[in-house]
Amino acid sequence: MDDIDNFLKMPIVLFCVVAIFLIVRKYPLIIIAVIIGGSFIIRVMLDQVGGLNRGDFVSAKFLLLAMGIGGFVFIKESLRMRSIFYYLPKTKAWNITLIMIGYFLVSLLYSASPDYGRLKALMFVAVNVLIMACVYNFINSKVDVRRLIILIYLFGLANCIILHSAGLTGEGLYFVIEDENSYLTSVMDFSIPLSRKVGLAIICCLALLQLIGNRIVKIGLIASSLYLFWIMLISGSKGPILSLIVATTIVYIFLIKNLKVRIMFVLLFCGILVFAQFIRLPEKLVEKRYTNIYQKSVVHSQRRRLINRAIDRGLLSPIIGMGFGGFSETYSEYPHNILAEFFSELGFLGLFLFFLFIYITIREYFLCKRLIPAEQTEWHCLMNWGLTVFIYYLVNAQFSFSIPKNEAIWFASAMIFQISILLNRQIGKESSKEQIPLHAI
Repeated sequence: MDDIDNFLKMPIVLFCVVAIFLIVRKYPLIIIAVIIGGSFIIRVMLDQVGGLNRGDFVSAKFLLLAMGIGGFVFIKESLRMRSIFYYLPKTKAWNITLIMIGYFLVSLLYSASPDYGRLKALMFVAVNVLIMACVYNFINSKVDVRRLIILIYLFGLANCIILHSAGLTGEGLYFVIEDENSYLTSVMDFSIPLSRKVGLAIICCLALLQLIGNRIVKIGLIASSLYLFWIMLISGSKGPILSLIVATTIVYIFLIKNLKVRIMFVLLFCGILVFAQFIRLPEKLVEKRYTNIYQKSVVHSQRRRLINRAIDRGLLSPIIGMGFGGFSETYSEYPHNILAEFFSELGFLGLFLFFLFIYITIREYFLCKRLIPAEQTEWHCLMNWGLTVFIYYLVNAQFSFSIPKNEAIWFASAMIFQISILLNRQIGKESSKEQIPLHAI
């Protein structure tokens, strides 16, 4: 009966897929927003409708077929709108990413698992590189950046509302609690990706508070930020919370010179702390996820063991590593630390490329900030938003997910470079207007 009920929901899923792609055809920014902010909504919808985690294999096959068709249409529409890998600005971040891909492919020659390495490299190209290409192609003005921030914020808010209405927040998040391992598996399955998306929505909310002047909208944004932080707390994932605190503190306290923005951030942060004092968290959540923060827990010991194992394997071949995909396939798990993963699979050469990627991104931020006049607060806000997202996901990558699943790092880097390109275009136009025409001499 459940399978029949799920099967009857299939037309609704297909209708939503068709509607999404019709919208994407007209508004290409939604492609970026879906990949960065909306993918978790699709994942939860598919899990709830198809029962992929409950052994409902009949409807799961139909859903996988729908996902395959939908993915094909999605890529086809993305490529139809523009020759996406042509006419790309030759930014340093893009060039370093292409060098990374070349190194990934070379490492497959000696990888401990070339088959999984090929799949992992394909995932990197299909997500991380595609998102950079979309940014360079579809973000063509300052207005586009603002619209993208709004879309990502709305998707993050929708993540929370859909999960909350489905009863998948708080105690409802832990749908399997038969034993400790099952509990941890279920927590990792939902809480971490949810928290990451919610943290991104909060960062977008901070940017919108500076970009939007309407007081009523600002009150709504402040209220929604409290709601988002509450959802983040009851998700029980500590890594994204710590990453959010680190990223926002670095940018809004140490890098921003605007006193009003600093005061706004401090007041909002204090308001969230006061709000947190009145939050009543589920007892199971507090016991499992917050009570033992400073004590050794199963998940912490597993993470430390994986990181130490990745470092040990990297030391066996410190220059070139064990090959892309080698560690993940050998131990059936990734190290949950992007630096340890680069070192174990790609050695010091891979680490050097990744650190170079980080350096040129942060350097571009500071070079661009020097060009922006103090009175053009909107450009400053957009650049600060890009760096906050970059630091947020970079810090969080030290706790969870693998290289292809940290696509937002490459997204944020592309946004910083694209905002810099747009700013330089505007400066060039303004300087050309100030030049005296020859016929006037």
